[in-house]
Amino acid sequence: MNTSHTSPSRRPRVRSLFLSLGAFALAALGARAQVTSTIYTADFTSGTAGWYSSAASDITWNAGGSLRYNTTPVPPATSAVNTHLLGYFDPVTLSLGSKLEITYSISFANVPAGNSRSFRIGLFDSGGAQISESGLGQSLSTFNDYDGYRTDHFLNLTTNSTSNPIRFTSRSGTGPSLIIDATAYGTTSSQPATFGGYYGIQSDVTYMTSYSLERTLDDQLILTYAFWNPAVEGSGHARAHTLSGTLHYTFDTLAFGVVNTIADSFTLDNVIVTHTAIPEPSTYALCGGIVALLAVSVLRRRRAVKR
Repeated sequence: MNTSHTSPSRRPRVRSLFLSLGAFALAALGARAQVTSTIYTADFTSGTAGWYSSAASDITWNAGGSLRYNTTPVPPATSAVNTHLLGYFDPVTLSLGSKLEITYSISFANVPAGNSRSFRIGLFDSGGAQISESGLGQSLSTFNDYDGYRTDHFLNLTTNSTSNPIRFTSRSGTGPSLIIDATAYGTTSSQPATFGGYYGIQSDVTYMTSYSLERTLDDQLILTYAFWNPAVEGSGHARAHTLSGTLHYTFDTLAFGVVNTIADSFTLDNVIVTHTAIPEPSTYALCGGIVALLAVSVLRRRRAVKR
């Protein structure tokens, strides 16, 4: 009778296969964790293509790799104006548990003391109605159907100069001004009167900024805005706001805007858009199927050795 058993030389191989199978199974289970992917970057090393301003002459490319945006009146204008700068990325729809985040570095030139005017950043859905050139003006019918969310950041404040130094607003109505139009925006978020001393933005100092939208429930979003200077301790602040009800979940537009003159200009660099999501159930099923096939393969090899 054939009493052959797995030879000592083969046992390590079988053990190795099972260890590999176990590691793959753990990896498959780990696939349930969130996965972050980068969907857009702009470091401006070769120019400012894909970015559009309301005035054609507002954008200047710095050959070192950054975009400078002029916020002061351009002749023949003699008074301060509202302007915007925007760029587009591939559409992202937030599913439950997913997050869209924009990070960038920014600095401002000649920020006036006690400035109560705001710098604004928005994430919107263009609905496919995108512009492809600068100089079209601050008010444009193309923007009528854009919806999403805007954050206002007052750059240089004194204590108690405003009860809402960082605030969040929804854009759900119709309005031709992308970042400014009051008629298109809903109720402004209510925030505490104090957020750590009203840290004022300093001129010609680079700050890192993060702006994110996270879908935590079927009908809930958490909006978070943070800014800081990594070289200066205590140089920044963060604020979060929760929205519930009928909300917007698809985005493809990043926009910056200024109300009147907040500074002479701002310089933008290292813009990164990331999407963090939980893999679809089909991904789990695929991983499970591969694990099952590997298990069957290992068992067959063991049976073949014993014959």
